[in-house]
Amino acid sequence: MMPQGSPKHLSGANEAPLIRKRRILLVVPYPVFPTAGGGQIRMVGLARGMARAGQRVTVLTPYHPAQKSEALQNEPFELQQVPYFFPMHTLLQGRLLPYHVIASFHPGLKLLVTRIMRDFDVVIFSQVAFASLLACIPDGVQVGYDAQNVEFDYVRHECRHPWIAERVGRRIRRLEQALVERSNHVFSVSSNDRERLMDLYAMPGEKCTLAPNGISKIHPTSDDAAAMEARFPGMASFSRKAIYSGSDVEHNRIAVQYLLEHVAPHAKDVGFVIQGGCGQRFAHQSTLPNVFMDTDHRSFRRYAVAGTIGLNLVVTGSGTNLKLLHYLSHGLPVLSTPFGVRGFSDLESSVLVRERDRFVDALSDGEFPEPVESEYLWDHYSWDRIARDMVETLEVSSPS
Repeated sequence: MMPQGSPKHLSGANEAPLIRKRRILLVVPYPVFPTAGGGQIRMVGLARGMARAGQRVTVLTPYHPAQKSEALQNEPFELQQVPYFFPMHTLLQGRLLPYHVIASFHPGLKLLVTRIMRDFDVVIFSQVAFASLLACIPDGVQVGYDAQNVEFDYVRHECRHPWIAERVGRRIRRLEQALVERSNHVFSVSSNDRERLMDLYAMPGEKCTLAPNGISKIHPTSDDAAAMEARFPGMASFSRKAIYSGSDVEHNRIAVQYLLEHVAPHAKDVGFVIQGGCGQRFAHQSTLPNVFMDTDHRSFRRYAVAGTIGLNLVVTGSGTNLKLLHYLSHGLPVLSTPFGVRGFSDLESSVLVRERDRFVDALSDGEFPEPVESEYLWDHYSWDRIARDMVETLEVSSPS
């Protein structure tokens, strides 16, 4: 199916500019390997795409022992790890405060990166936790903000208590405003986020363009369920199968809990797989015979077989859901909440959209639309296309 109203990758000029080879630093406030969460997937995808567009790309992250040099042997970008230890961030993540709030407290980090910042023509910040590093950037260096979410909204949604959300929201808003004001250009993942950033920070509309989430590959749908049934033999007894995939963040945990309490118990003829870090806290809590949990973030392909339904139960968060693109790029039919398809108006006709309290009925008798054409999905949502558009926009908006 060919979607209507395809997204416009906004640019600062009518024709693609002649791209110079420049040194680009992507500042990421978390390790990018192993690539499990949506933010990690986005930054690795953009780094690869920018490098393939002729740029010299370096990704700056905190040190993590899992980011081993052998993982980078075939990457077109460089990885520079800051030897800064974040023990409290690991211990407290998702328990008291969202990671990005905790990581925004980093005494002494500026001393470790000031020299690094001098070596680049462009510095692009991912999210807001390291916004204080703006002070380390010399005059004349171009700055960009890759707004994966409206962080002010996202971080508050990740808080479990309103009084915490109110307090951390003030801090995140200050950091995000500093990034928006200092940046030569801002990229948002959806037009809704762009409008929200304009309202929150009095940002001129021409300063922000669309750089949606994307995909790295189109995967042919497999008819072979052997790997799935080898992992979970019980899945063979269900005629209909569904998967919820996601990382261990609050909006995914809320979705998993809803699935366990309100969907799976009433859809007993459906075998459900909960895949990825989102299931870690529920792995020993569910005794439902039709629910199977695999917390390995690398195992998705095992379950992406013909007939498996991709579930998108999210009702909180900001930005757009990478899992929607992930399901579609594997050729799966998708059942999503209206909130889950936000920012993807062109793909909505290829998704069965229902409120989550109607998921049980939809799984039983819902008619799923024809999947989006793979050619369209690749042309509009490949990371290479998105990254090249960003590089071209940065060229146009360069202060030099």
